[in-house]
This record gives sequence, C-alpha cells and structure tokens, in this order.
Amino acid sequence: MCETDDDYPAIRIAASILGGGFLNSRLADRLRQKDGVSYGVGASFNVDGDKEDKNSSFFVYAIYAPANYDKVQLGFTEEIDLLIKEGITQEELDNAINGWVQGQTVSRAKDGELSSLINNNIYYHRTLEYQKSFEEKIKKLSVNDVNKAIKKYLKAFNEWTVVNAGDFK
Repeated sequence: MCETDDDYPAIRIAASILGGGFLNSRLADRLRQKDGVSYGVGASFNVDGDKEDKNSSFFVYAIYAPANYDKVQLGFTEEIDLLIKEGITQEELDNAINGWVQGQTVSRAKDGELSSLINNNIYYHRTLEYQKSFEEKIKKLSVNDVNKAIKKYLKAFNEWTVVNAGDFK
C-alpha cells in the first residue's frame, strides 16, 4: 500500500483504534488497563508515499516484563482476531477520527513537524492540498469502510512476524 491507495485512510484509522492511544485504544485497554501486563502498548501503520514502492507495515508493540510474555502474546492474538472478526463500532470510529484530526492540527502547529511535512510534500511533488484532501477522506470514513479494509489487509496475529527484544535470556 502507499499513501495514495483508496484503502489507506481506513487502515490508518484502524491502526489508531487498535493501538493509537497510549491509554485509549483496544490494546491499551486490554494489556494495560484490564490485564495489567504492559507499561506501554500500541499499534501503528507505516506507509510509503511512493506510488511505485508500495512499502508498508502494520505493527504492534508492548513494553512488558518477560514474565508477562504469554499474556501479552495472548492479548495481541485475541484483540487482533476480534478486530478482524467483529470490526469496529461507530463510537470507536468517531473517537479515532476526532483524535486523528486533532493530532494533525497540533502537528501542523509545530515548526519541526510542519517543515518535515513540507519537505515530504516537495519530495513527493505535492502541496498541502494533499493533506487537506486526506483529512477530508478520513472524516468521511464509515464503519463499513474501515471494517472492509481490516478484513482485506489484516491477518491473524499468528501469521505476523514477531520480534521480541530485551532480557528474555
């Protein structure tokens, strides 16, 4: 996938719902609030701006004590399976869109992030109109749009490449 693909806005929001908020996401609710096995947890989706490259990655992470390994892996497995099977709710979509839009507004107010955005736009031969258009696509997403993209692109966690780092001896 690349930034210009039709499903990109939906997958961007799906990643936010799964793990975009440090304290307010499905993974944070599960692993940090409910199970109490992670100090920090999240998910993200990285996508290339190059239409030819289409290099992207969807990932999850957790910071946890090695003794909690099994519970963390189970939490990832169950939450990703649930996301694929049941999809998202309207409330989750509304919260994710509002949070994402607010985050973009704050980001554009920071000199370093704005200059990086402009630099990327120059590299990919586009203007700030691209971000405006993308934001409008995000705002118009439906639950069905996001759920279709989740089913199309996400795989069960047991099919993911998993890397564990730290003191696992």
